[in-house]
Amino acid sequence: MGKYTDEMKESARLTNEKLASQISKLKQFTTDDIDSLFPQQVDKENLQKLLDIMNEATDENEKIIKLKMNIEKLAGTAVKLIKFFV
Repeated sequence: MGKYTDEMKESARLTNEKLASQISKLKQFTTDDIDSLFPQQVDKENLQKLLDIMNEATDENEKIIKLKMNIEKLAGTAVKLIKFFV
């Protein structure tokens, strides 16, 4: 094998661990987190709309179209979610 095979395997392992750690944070989103990020009822409604779009049994292109149609309303919600997890 190549000169750096072991180093590449170790880098891949560490990257996978970091990714798994980031993904596991998604499961740790509590009711308190939602209340602090989205204190207003309208914010919670926008969050629900965003989640509904993402959970629909449609293909990715349809989700993108629906997100584009609602971008002004849902952009702030998406940004708050991404900031929370990053």
